[in-house]
Amino acid sequence: MVPTMPSIFARRLSIASFIGLAVALAPAIGRAYLFDAQAQAWEANYMATPIDLVGRVVDEQGLAIVGAQLSVLAWGQSLDNAGEGASTWTGGGFEVPGLARANVLVEITAPGFYSEIVAVELQRPLDEDLVDLGDVVLRARQFDRARLSFTGDVMFGRRMLDADADAVLGEPSDLLHLGSLTSDSAALFRFVEPVLLADDLTSINLETPVTANLATPHPSKSYVFNAYPESAAALGVEVGTPLMLVERTARDADGTAVEHARDLFRPDRVSFLVRRTPDAPTTLRALT
Repeated sequence: MVPTMPSIFARRLSIASFIGLAVALAPAIGRAYLFDAQAQAWEANYMATPIDLVGRVVDEQGLAIVGAQLSVLAWGQSLDNAGEGASTWTGGGFEVPGLARANVLVEITAPGFYSEIVAVELQRPLDEDLVDLGDVVLRARQFDRARLSFTGDVMFGRRMLDADADAVLGEPSDLLHLGSLTSDSAALFRFVEPVLLADDLTSINLETPVTANLATPHPSKSYVFNAYPESAAALGVEVGTPLMLVERTARDADGTAVEHARDLFRPDRVSFLVRRTPDAPTTLRALT
């Protein structure tokens, strides 16, 4: 199906506001509504009537990008759209047919370009059978360009370990469980992870209860800031001592990662000098 006039129903996401938008798009807590038979039939017909998604992927000069990949990120009522996607053909065009009428995020990637995340409104009136994204612009990665992401307030302490605030941990409704903190925390980032990985530097405002007095902690939440107990013991410093974190990835000539490391250093013992030139890879040298 080819649209005659582009009508853009997708709102481009500024990286600075993505987290807030992701929360706004998250599925709401279910409420009990008493629909009559007519309303239920209309809802069933609406969700069973598919809608197509079309558009075009171009570079900053408006030239078509062939072979760009589109992936639909879905949740809640839009889970029927999970796993859908497409590749751009000659002219940069794409089509994802037969989607359920529930809002989604679309991730668009192409080698040599920064990926883009687009919020797509698929909850359109029944007389509309097409959503046209128009031209989606990808920006090229280049030496003299850096992409920065700034997000708003993020808090993981509120109702994560105890969703119903009944002081009982480990219930099925809780989002975080003490026995699976790593996997549970990763699940919370599932839909925003592509955005956080789509840039060169991400800055997040982490909001959480903080106290400088270890004798008066929060009654049900424990936090460790700066040096973890294991790190502090290994480096011979007190828990809470500010440390320097260096995260590095070594790649071979083909760009395949062969080593990844997260190193902690005492700032009173080590300083770093970073050198980067256009014709040579970045070098990092520790000055002790």
